Amino acid sequence: NYAIISHANMPDKVNYLYGFLLNGVIKALEKIGAKAYIENINDIVISSRKVSGTAAAIKEDTMLLHGALLVSTDLEKLYKVLKVSKKKLEDKGVSSVKYRVGLLEELLSRKINLFELVNSFANAFSELFNTRYYFDLPSKLELAVADTLYEEKYLKDEWNLYKTSPVTFKKTYDYLEELILNSQ
Repeated sequence: NYAIISHANMPDKVNYLYGFLLNGVIKALEKIGAKAYIENINDIVISSRKVSGTAAAIKEDTMLLHGALLVSTDLEKLYKVLKVSKKKLEDKGVSSVKYRVGLLEELLSRKINLFELVNSFANAFSELFNTRYYFDLPSKLELAVADTLYEEKYLKDEWNLYKTSPVTFKKTYDYLEELILNSQ
C-alpha cells in the first residue's frame, strides 16, 4: 500500500490528485522497469493488467491519494474475495477479474525487492515535488495515536463489519485530540 498526502490550495483538486500525484506512482514504476500507464482515471495498468487501484480524499486544502500495488500475492485467494460486478468486467472487456489484474513481479518477470520499490517511490516523488526525501521513524506521539486507533477503532466490528456513524468513535477522537493538544 502507498499513501501520499499533499497540501495545496487549488481549484481543481481532483486533477491534481489523479493528473499530478498519480504520475509519481507511474514514475516510480518506470524506475523499476515497468511500462505503466493510467487507465480510467485511477487504475495503474501494465500490459493491459491492472496492478494498482487508487482512491482519494479531499478535506479543505489537504488531499490524500492511496493505492494498493499488487507486487506478489496469491491471486487465487484474491479472485475469491474481490467482488466485481459483471457490468464492470464487461466494461473492461474481460469475463473474470483474473483476466483483469496482474502481479508486478509476473509482468516484469523478476522478483521485486521491497527496498528497491520503496526507493523508487521516494526518488519519483522527490523529483515530482522537486525536493529531497529522507526516511524517519514515527514519534512517540504518532505511535500512541496509531496504537489507539488500532485498538479502539480498527479492531472493532463497528468499523469492519457495519456502516457506523463517526459518532460511534467520538470518545476515541476526543481522547486523541486531547492527547495531541497536550503534547504540543
